[in-house]
Amino acid sequence: MKTNTRFLYRERGVSLFIVLIGVLTLSLAALAIIRTVDTGSLIVGNLAFRDAAVGAANRVVETTAIPWITANSGSLETSNPAQGYTKDLTAGIDATGNCTDTGNSDCTGSAKINWNDDNCGNCVANGTCNACLQASPASTANGYTSRFLIARVLGADGKGPTVKSSSGNECQRAGEVAYGGGCGTGATDVPFFRIFIKTTGPHNTVIYTEQYVHF
Repeated sequence: MKTNTRFLYRERGVSLFIVLIGVLTLSLAALAIIRTVDTGSLIVGNLAFRDAAVGAANRVVETTAIPWITANSGSLETSNPAQGYTKDLTAGIDATGNCTDTGNSDCTGSAKINWNDDNCGNCVANGTCNACLQASPASTANGYTSRFLIARVLGADGKGPTVKSSSGNECQRAGEVAYGGGCGTGATDVPFFRIFIKTTGPHNTVIYTEQYVHF
């Protein structure tokens, strides 16, 4: 009887060990599921904030940037840094300001946008850009803040990339392939505008967008 009793005690000890392993396994599985759900929720939340920021950027273009171009159509030959407008963008532009390699001509030959009112980190002085362009005043709505830069695009000849015929039909610049027989006579330059927007929002949301417009 004593021998049998010792055997049963040992058996109970082994069973407890197996149960503990099972509990640990279930705990690890539950933790993995929780982490998966948290990650999924984080991704969905980030996408929602990003979409909201894109919507805010679109609104500031429609309600502020484009109306400004229309209202100032007679003075677009002059840059207006205080309102975030430059009249002669002929070089590339580093909208995010992340290109800082002084040995990279794409960095040194590009302009940066002064989003933070810090002179673009003094990029002209330290040789990481060729110009620092002032962004517009900030516009805030529904927790999202946007600033923009309107840049009139010019070709190497100092003219806009498209022209419009005297009848109002759009066509490409003379010398380029154009469908429908070209521009005809009486063509006038119609500049394109590139609008760069930086939008910030809740949970450290930051997006950069760009839109092309012409009239």
